[in-house]
Amino acid sequence: MKLHSNVLTWLIAVAAGMLTTLAYAPYSLWLLGFVGPAALLLLWQNATPKRAWLIGLLYGIGFFGTGTWWVFISMHQFGHMETPLAIIATILVVFYESLFPALQGYCMARWCNTSVALRSVIFFPASWVLMEWLRSFLFTGWHWLVLGYTQIDSPLGGYAPIFGTYGISLLMLITIGIFVWGLNTIFSKSEISTSIIKWRLFLKIILIAVIWFNGALIYMVSFTKTNGKSISVSMIQGNIPQELKWQPDQLSNIVEKFHVATQQHWTSDLIIWPEGAIPALSNVAEPFLDSLAKDAIKHHSSVMLGIPVAEGAYFYNAVLLIGESNGHYYKRHLVPFGEYVPFKKWVNPLLVSLNIPMSDFSSGPAHQPLMTVKNIPLAAYVCYEIVEPDEVRRTLDNAEMIVTITDDSWFDDSVASDQHLQMARMRSLENGLPQLFLSSRGESAIIDSRGRITHSLPEHQEGVISATISTVHGKTPWRSIGSGILIFISLVGTIVSFRRGQISV
Repeated sequence: MKLHSNVLTWLIAVAAGMLTTLAYAPYSLWLLGFVGPAALLLLWQNATPKRAWLIGLLYGIGFFGTGTWWVFISMHQFGHMETPLAIIATILVVFYESLFPALQGYCMARWCNTSVALRSVIFFPASWVLMEWLRSFLFTGWHWLVLGYTQIDSPLGGYAPIFGTYGISLLMLITIGIFVWGLNTIFSKSEISTSIIKWRLFLKIILIAVIWFNGALIYMVSFTKTNGKSISVSMIQGNIPQELKWQPDQLSNIVEKFHVATQQHWTSDLIIWPEGAIPALSNVAEPFLDSLAKDAIKHHSSVMLGIPVAEGAYFYNAVLLIGESNGHYYKRHLVPFGEYVPFKKWVNPLLVSLNIPMSDFSSGPAHQPLMTVKNIPLAAYVCYEIVEPDEVRRTLDNAEMIVTITDDSWFDDSVASDQHLQMARMRSLENGLPQLFLSSRGESAIIDSRGRITHSLPEHQEGVISATISTVHGKTPWRSIGSGILIFISLVGTIVSFRRGQISV
C-alpha cells in the first residue's frame, strides 16, 4: 500500500510539472501556472527532507522535460551530435534544472516545517524566486521558464512595469501560498469555532482579490507616452531552412532572396534582416554590403542586418546598420555551447561531435553606443539576449525602441520560438518600449509598449512585415529599479523562514 502511495505521489509530481509547461506559449493556459506549483506545494506538506527532494526533482523533470526538450533538436538535428550523445546531453540539462526545485523542497522540509503559513506564504514564494534567479546565472545561466512569463496576458501582467517578471512570479506564488494556507484552515483538525474559520478564510480571499485587482488597475496605467516621432519599418522573414543556411553553395541564393525583397521596400526608413541573414563573414560580403549601402542612401533608407564579423583573431555575432544611418552592435551575451564553449578546456573533448557553425564567437563590449535611425535611438539585441531582464534594462540607455533579431530555426517546430517571443513581449511590457522582433523563420512580430503583438508573421512563412511605429519617452519604475530589491526581499524571506517563526493558522 505504501509503495502504491509513493508511486501515485511521484506521478502527480511529474504531471504537475508537465501541466505548468502548458501555462507558457504557445498554449498560454495561464491558470495552469497556478495549478502545477499549488500541487507541488501540497505534495511537500509534511514530507521528509528526502521525500521532498525527490518530489521536487520529479516535478522539475516533468516541467523542464516538456518545456526545454527542444535543446535536443539543436544538438542532434542541426549540431550533428550522435543521437545517443544528444539524448544524454538533453537528460543532463533537464536533470540539472530539476535540481533547483529539488533543493527548494529539501530546504522546506529540513528547515521550515513548523508552520503552514510560514511555509506557504513566505518560504515557498521567496525560495522559488531565489531559485529562478540563481538558475539564471549559475554555470552560464539559463533564464528560461520563469513562472512570471505565464501571466503576461492575465491581470497579474499589470505588475510587470513595476516589479518585472520575478515580481510577477512572487505574486503568483504568494497567491498559491494563501490558497494552500486556506485549504489547511478548512481541513485542519482545530477546535477553533466555525465563525473564526470563516473570518480567516474571508481575509485570505480578500488578500488574493487585492493582489489581482491591483494588477488589473495597474495594467491600465501607461508609464511611457508617445513622443511625436515615428519610423516606418519593413522586417524581412526569409524562411531559410537551417539545413541549407550554412552550405557554401547556397550563399548567393540566400543573399539574393533578401536583396530582392529589400528592393520592394525602399520607402521604409528602416529595413531589417534577421540574425545571421548573410551566412558569411562581413569581409567576404563587403562588396555586396557596400552596394547595398549605396542603394539605401539613394532611397534615404537604412538596412539593419545580422552577420558574423571578424576583427583580428576575434569573431562577433553582429548587427550592422548601413545606408543613411550607420552603426553596429556586437552581441554581448552568448549562448553556451551554441556560440561558445564554456569551460572549454574540460568539456571540449566531450563535444567533438557537436558541429554548430560559427560556434566560437567572442562577447561584444559591455558598453556599446545605441544605433540611431531618423533621430530615434534603437537598442539592438541578438537572439537569447532579449530573455535577460536586467541585462536588457541596464543597456537600454535612452532607447525609444527595441530591435531583436534572432535565428530560432535551430529549434525547428518546437515550442522554443513561441516561448522566446513571449519573453520578448515581457521585455516590452517591463520597459514600456515598442519592439521589432524578427526571426529568421518566424514567428516575427511588432510588439507595442504594452507587450501586445500588433503585427506578426507565422513560422515557416516567407514574408515582410511593414508598419509605421510611434516611439515613446519616459521610464517605467522597473526600468529604474530592476530586480535587485526583489531578489534581496526573497533572500531575506527565505532566511527568516529558516528561523522557524510561528504564525497562527
